Amino acid sequence: MGRGYIVGLLLVLAAAFFFHEPIQQKATLYAVLRQDASAESVFRELVNQVENPREIVRAFWDSKKVVPRQQVASYLRETAIENERLADWAADLAKRATLDIDESVRNQGLAALALTREGFDVALPVFKQPSFDMISKWGNALHTIQVKTGCVNPNGKTVQWHTTKSAGGLYEEGDCSYFGLVLIPHNEVWWVPFEAVTGKKSVCTNIEHDSLAEYRGSLDALKA
Repeated sequence: MGRGYIVGLLLVLAAAFFFHEPIQQKATLYAVLRQDASAESVFRELVNQVENPREIVRAFWDSKKVVPRQQVASYLRETAIENERLADWAADLAKRATLDIDESVRNQGLAALALTREGFDVALPVFKQPSFDMISKWGNALHTIQVKTGCVNPNGKTVQWHTTKSAGGLYEEGDCSYFGLVLIPHNEVWWVPFEAVTGKKSVCTNIEHDSLAEYRGSLDALKA
């Protein structure tokens, strides 16, 4: 057994002695996130053990796993209203979602961020995947929103959004009340009512001569 190994072991033991709790928490966090699913009680125990749970919250979110992200969303939804710091973290996570490697996460993140910045409450479906991606709430006004990704043509001006279901069928009345047509390169969202898209497989516009200008970034209709 070499001297270097012994010195290294002593350093680890010394660190474990002086910083036992942080190491234990990091080890527990690592072990929990390796699981495909973890109990809500484990997440709550971790965040309640520390004065500043931001690292734990971000680690669960950055795992990119459904269950840990649901736990973060639930935790922030319950606590952010009374805790200004946690409200800031919720906004930070929404911003991080707009940079996610998953395109659908990026689009939903941008739409959710636009809504929350305006002051809307936003809810996401958990136990099943209905024909909408999120629900917006403004007072008593509730709307189901389907988020779609926009593609910019090579001319850099024409934009197209496919407004069909993943299986290729058209959306029907009752599936959603609004489409959030997201254009990531411009960080913009067109909030188009369902009736304006009825029977269409796609929607097009021009960035400079926008035929959908009345819906571009306008959230007023979702407040009614």
